[in-house]
Amino acid sequence: MSSIRVPEGYDIYQRPFHFHFKNLLRAYGRNRTFICYEVERQDGGSFVSVASGVFTNQFCHRHAELLLLSWLRQLLSPREHYHVTWFMSWSPCAGCARAVADFLQEHRTTVQLSVFAARLYYHWDPKFREGLRRLSHLGAQVDIMSFQHFRYCWDNFVDNQGTPFRPWKELQRNYRSLVTILKDILRVPEGYYIYRPTFYFHFKNLLRAYGRNRTFICYEVKKSFRGYFFHVASGVFTNQFEPGPQIHPELLLLSWLEQLLSPREHYHVTWFMSWSPCAGCARAVADFLQKHHTVQLSVFAARLYYHWEPEYREGLRRLGAQVDIMSFEDFRYCWDNFVDNQGTPFRPWKELQRNYRSLVTILKDILRPVFTTSNGYNLELGHRAAQC
Repeated sequence: MSSIRVPEGYDIYQRPFHFHFKNLLRAYGRNRTFICYEVERQDGGSFVSVASGVFTNQFCHRHAELLLLSWLRQLLSPREHYHVTWFMSWSPCAGCARAVADFLQEHRTTVQLSVFAARLYYHWDPKFREGLRRLSHLGAQVDIMSFQHFRYCWDNFVDNQGTPFRPWKELQRNYRSLVTILKDILRVPEGYYIYRPTFYFHFKNLLRAYGRNRTFICYEVKKSFRGYFFHVASGVFTNQFEPGPQIHPELLLLSWLEQLLSPREHYHVTWFMSWSPCAGCARAVADFLQKHHTVQLSVFAARLYYHWEPEYREGLRRLGAQVDIMSFEDFRYCWDNFVDNQGTPFRPWKELQRNYRSLVTILKDILRPVFTTSNGYNLELGHRAAQC
């Protein structure tokens, strides 16, 4: 540990740690927040400890998050890259979440923040839920403290007198419940879900689909850190019709991603699409991936848009991403994570598996190499098709 491990010389005593960090689903009389924090600086290919310690509320009503952010601003160098970890007795309130989000925007190219909360503060209130979503949207890892995290804090931030950490009886059960609640909060930003009839209508994997003039994209963004990928953001985009002309969701999502991504980080982005991209959007995606070499994109389409047209086939070949057809498991995953399903299970339509196999065959046919002849024509799978 660093020589400045605990500014203000502060360790948590054993009894306050058990009282304030106990992961109750409803906790009363716990009006203080404790943050056990660590700051690491990137040094070549590894991270070295810079500082660690504990912050808590000032009784003039300054929240621990605001005190810690103020201290961090003085510590950080704009020329270095940092990973900051917070172990919190309470997740941030709505106001502190906004302050942390502003801090992350201010330091978006230099600071990666991981937040582990023992309990979720007012998790049923829309303002507090939105605060956590925004933190996740801006690239913070937001998670629940597990047994290992409690033990780590006990060993490193508590005046434990050499005694081992002893978990309370309901720790694991409450941990699983809180993970489920947090997953529900973070899975779709801005409270946007697809309604059940909308999902069935627009994602049904028909070979020829009429009257379906909108595209829905259920997306997930994960960031690489120390060999692992963790959740950054997820949600739903669809066509924008107002104001002005229609904008395809691929273009809206690419524009949003431009604001989210850091050039120093590696990402894996997954799209579950009701339609595969049109030719113009495929070019835009290919250009985006050429520009952002740190982004790996996987595209799973429920249906193939104009798959018999050479221009659309060529767009899929040049996408620069993994392109595949949505399977039963993909539909069920979207149902569980992006649909206002009211707790009901996904029920597949009769022809789902048959259509899936047909679409896989068509896509495999599209993605085979194309050879250009001397007279300017493409030879695609033994067929002669005019060059687009």
